[in-house]
Amino acid sequence: MIFDNFNLFGEALSPFRTIVFIFSSFSIFYLVRRRLNKEIQFGDFVFWATLTCVFITLSIYPALLGDISYYAGLSGKGRYDRLILLSFIAIILLFIQIYRLQTSIRLIKLQTADSLQALYAKEFLTRSEMVPGSEDLLLLIPAYNEEKSIKHVIERVPKAISDIRVNTIVISDGSTDKTVQEALDCGAHVVELPFNSGQAFAYRTGYKIAILGEFKYVLHLDADGQYKPEELHLLLAPLVNDESDLVSGSRLLGEYEEKFQPNNIIRSLGVYCFNFILSIITGCRVTDSASGFRGVTVSILSKLNLEQTQFHSSELLIEAVKKGARFTEVGVSFKRRMAGTSKKPAELFFAIGFIKAIIKSWFKN
Repeated sequence: MIFDNFNLFGEALSPFRTIVFIFSSFSIFYLVRRRLNKEIQFGDFVFWATLTCVFITLSIYPALLGDISYYAGLSGKGRYDRLILLSFIAIILLFIQIYRLQTSIRLIKLQTADSLQALYAKEFLTRSEMVPGSEDLLLLIPAYNEEKSIKHVIERVPKAISDIRVNTIVISDGSTDKTVQEALDCGAHVVELPFNSGQAFAYRTGYKIAILGEFKYVLHLDADGQYKPEELHLLLAPLVNDESDLVSGSRLLGEYEEKFQPNNIIRSLGVYCFNFILSIITGCRVTDSASGFRGVTVSILSKLNLEQTQFHSSELLIEAVKKGARFTEVGVSFKRRMAGTSKKPAELFFAIGFIKAIIKSWFKN
């Protein structure tokens, strides 16, 4: 055969090993050329170049597989040694490649989300004719199909707090009911997102508006009526007095209407568990880790790298504390939902999602 007499370093190569060697050698040159032309990312280049070098080495020294099998404790009988080791190598490489692809997809999703949020924010600032720096306080109300409660919530929002004008923005997260029209009828500004992306996406869109519009403070308020707009001053006071950079309204320090109710006991117990975990890892006293009633300075928001799509309260806390924010809690009231149904997942999935968010947020920093 054509490859029978092919020798390398004095050792004859089998036809199959010869094909692998030639193909891998050309692959190396191809990868180097693509990298020099910036057609391939550095991480992809390293991965495939390493894999190709492994093939070249094994085509020249196949006995190396036997040595690795022996020292790795994967020895079998006869030629099965190589098969076992190759299987393990293939599995490891497969996991590495899956991880790399997941990481790449995650980065693409984050970059896409960030670009969309910036686009929505710029379009809103242009359309609303807000003059950067002219307003101090931005109140964000994310809403997804809350037509039965949004009007009642907006009408109770004060026009000003401590002589600071309140600018209310309802961020409709792909609502398909009359949420947008109800908000507009109440005189609120509205950012209408074309599809439902989750509360965290809506909030980050609002954060973009606050940063680009050079606001000073951002307050959170849910659209379901469980938090009282009349208590917004409790969130703002520590920020205005320069006592805190991030303020969280705690139902456990205030009035919790559904505390340990039969239909909410599992979630209530879960809140206590998450409070304990976050108190330990942040070094702050946390009594309500899932609060949706918060206030934060824009100077801190501009430093944060937020990525979560749903369980963003823990990420916001961890990120802010890591960036040196002063955190405090104030007692607030928490009522039953006025209308509609909760958008939160079932207890088990809520717990799993919250724990994952804590872990990712902690190790991200």
